[in-house]
Amino acid sequence: MNRLRAMRTLLLTLIVGLVVAPLAIPSARADEDAEVTPASRFMSCTRGGGQGSVLLLFDTSGSLKHTDPENARVAAGKLFVSRLAEILGESPEANVQIALAGFDHSFHKTLDWTDLDAAHLDPINADLDAYAERRNGPETDYWKAVDGARQELAKRQQAEGDHLSLIHI
Repeated sequence: MNRLRAMRTLLLTLIVGLVVAPLAIPSARADEDAEVTPASRFMSCTRGGGQGSVLLLFDTSGSLKHTDPENARVAAGKLFVSRLAEILGESPEANVQIALAGFDHSFHKTLDWTDLDAAHLDPINADLDAYAERRNGPETDYWKAVDGARQELAKRQQAEGDHLSLIHI
């Protein structure tokens, strides 16, 4: 059991690191002022009037009480959303919608597709904040998480024809 907990802690740490670290670390490009992050790479697809959809997926299993007691996954999600909203502010012609979902023994969407703009940051952040308390699930079923996200993104793509990204936190 301790080995499994250690592996899950390592996995969570790696996932949070992969999401948070690139948001703050500039790339090693010739242009020193250009910062390449996951958010800016995504936004490069939506500039010029494009649109996109982002599904943030959160683990809500009970083990998070021990593996993420400080709710780093929530902080990472909020950092990503704020950075993406900041970049969107620089590209008013871009249209991005975001949805939030959790998983434990099942996949459950908690925030339906919502415009990522100044008018909607409060409800998006409120749903993100609620994930600090959403850690009571009986198990962690990654298959259900990925399959649920795949189905949600497929429905979204069929309805909208968007560029889709899945960010697992």
